[in-house]
Amino acid sequence: MPTEQSLTAGGAGGDGGGEAGVDRISDLPDAILGSIVSLLPTKDAARTQAIATRWRHIWLAAPLNLDHADLPPGVVSRIILAHEGPGRRFCLRSNQAWAWPNLFNFWLRSAALDKLQELELRDGLSRPVQALIGGSRSLHTFSVDALRFPQLRQLGLDQVKISEPSLHAMISGSPVLEFLLLNRNFGFARVRINSNSLRSIGVCGKPWLQELILENAPCLERLINLHPRVDIRISVTSAPKLETLGFLSHFSWFVFGGTSIQNGRVVSLSTAVRSVKILAISNQIIDVDMVIDLLKCFPCLDKLYMKNYVSKASDQWKHRDVIKYLDIRLKTVVLEPNEFMDSHVDIASFFILNAKELELMRLGVKRCDYNEEFFAEHRRLLEMDKRASQRARLEFALEICPHDYLHIEHVRDLSLTDPFECPC
Repeated sequence: MPTEQSLTAGGAGGDGGGEAGVDRISDLPDAILGSIVSLLPTKDAARTQAIATRWRHIWLAAPLNLDHADLPPGVVSRIILAHEGPGRRFCLRSNQAWAWPNLFNFWLRSAALDKLQELELRDGLSRPVQALIGGSRSLHTFSVDALRFPQLRQLGLDQVKISEPSLHAMISGSPVLEFLLLNRNFGFARVRINSNSLRSIGVCGKPWLQELILENAPCLERLINLHPRVDIRISVTSAPKLETLGFLSHFSWFVFGGTSIQNGRVVSLSTAVRSVKILAISNQIIDVDMVIDLLKCFPCLDKLYMKNYVSKASDQWKHRDVIKYLDIRLKTVVLEPNEFMDSHVDIASFFILNAKELELMRLGVKRCDYNEEFFAEHRRLLEMDKRASQRARLEFALEICPHDYLHIEHVRDLSLTDPFECPC
């Protein structure tokens, strides 16, 4: 929590060039201070009123970031009544919402949440969300069709029960929606997307969702299968700007027009998907045949991730005629097998010996193998001296990340250009 002392810039012995005790931050315009405050957790943002007289009005005029997590409903209501709006983010996390659905209905329609940009409903809301939004109206007669979010850019539903018509109404009622997170929800088996604004979608098939259909998504850039171990079918009719795709897995079925990738393998290839630049694969038995088919399907890949996979030995010589004419544009390959065996060397060496534009090969290594002896042996096995690209570097990365697949926990995480890159 910032204090008045911590908000002063410069000081004796400092290199800021200012006088000791001079408050530079408070000299910033209200709009900038408001933007800073709106990024703070709700309790910390409210406490900024106590910093100094200059700050007293900032929070009430700044875009409201309201996370109900530890706040009783009475406090939430007082904040909403006191705040001038607009609303930047509203996150509802507790099952206690069902004790006061009329309040939730009032909150969403209040001036403080006008122009709401981010809405998250999460953590165990097992009753239908339309009952929440509808207040005391009958679940059988109420529809969310009339509820619109004209400036909502991020919508996250996590463990929420909502019907298919109501979900479609929420999406269509958000004309500038850019990021959509659907994780472990109930009440709908199919989602159809027709949106001129969506840029990123994260979806999990567990426990009800069986199919995602992208009928028209002209701005979609990222399509993320959040849980590779869950069955799901994803059909893409039109998404011309799609650049980031994953995870393909043993449990997924992706369809691009007449091109079908089932259980992670290309079963039919009528049209190459040239827009995709970043591809991620997981929970798969991988061999060179499969890799070649995927490179044919996605010929413009810059970056390829293979995580939590098992490789199968294969004879690269039988593909020598195909490889000769295969234009591999990959610049980065990240391999994180379950464990290293001789067959994993086949996969890695395929890229080392044939990817002429390769710049980086990164191998995820368990702690027990993270030593110079292992590194030297694999540089020899991978024939780095025969690499197709003289710019190619081989790196060994210690696998310490606590996340199984992704670092996506909130809808705002979908804004990451490369969600498969591990920052740990």
